[in-house]
Amino acid sequence: MQIAIKDRSLIGAPVNEYIPNILSKGRIAMIGDAAHTMSPMSGAGFNDSLDDTVAIMDAIKKYPNSIINALSEYQTRRLDVVRQDVLVGQGFNRSFGCL
Repeated sequence: MQIAIKDRSLIGAPVNEYIPNILSKGRIAMIGDAAHTMSPMSGAGFNDSLDDTVAIMDAIKKYPNSIINALSEYQTRRLDVVRQDVLVGQGFNRSFGCL
């Protein structure tokens, strides 16, 4: 492998992944790649961003008078899902020897 990298017959790019512990705190929330960066190998980043958007919109509709409750609802709905998605992507990368 070192020879392949040295003679540039194999090139790679580092993959940065982030498994979140929280998605919101008080009146602040993160969605999409800002909240949970996953490997492009998973092909799920864009879909997860859309799912985050729908979840946050639904939570605001459910709690129109309390952004703090709405964002807490968003976190409850999405945190375990996105954590699992990032972990699946890591497993997929490892199956190709990327990490």
